[in-house]
Amino acid sequence: MRLTAMMAALALSVAAEGAQAQVQAPTRSTPIPPPGAARGCANDPAYRQMDYILGEWDVISAGNRHTAVVKLEKALDGCTIIQTWAADSGVGDGRGMFTYSKVLGAWHYYWATNAGATSYFRGKPDRPNSIYLVGEFPLPDGRHRTRHLIFTLVGENRLQETSWVSEDGGKTWAAEFDIFWNRRAR
Repeated sequence: MRLTAMMAALALSVAAEGAQAQVQAPTRSTPIPPPGAARGCANDPAYRQMDYILGEWDVISAGNRHTAVVKLEKALDGCTIIQTWAADSGVGDGRGMFTYSKVLGAWHYYWATNAGATSYFRGKPDRPNSIYLVGEFPLPDGRHRTRHLIFTLVGENRLQETSWVSEDGGKTWAAEFDIFWNRRAR
């Protein structure tokens, strides 16, 4: 009963205020596009810099061994690229997300696997159809591992993924892996 009386008093108070002052509805800071208009990032050239990587690929490692199938597709109105990595062994399956930040002028790549591993990289295209990403990861002994990850289209239907690592602040570098992706027939 007490709650009902309080609600009635609140309603009368709000009604009285509404009669004394005009209330304006909040406005959107971003206009809603008309029906049929492009939304999101689909037509923004900055978000299209990595379109060369879209599609389904067979991943080939050293010794010409098939390692995985990877699929990359646009999501969120073209604002992200979602990566699904299916390892032939089932161990090392992963999901990734590439997204561009206009504020920072850089691409960001987030990666997670079914083994609990996660990675984050940031970078920019270093030439057409190639992106250069850098990540830094702590090591158990307190040092850091810097990793350079490069995705480069090396033919119409072939992509090279290369990783270089340094554990001494960039004084020396070692190849971590160099694999090729072959685009699957559409």
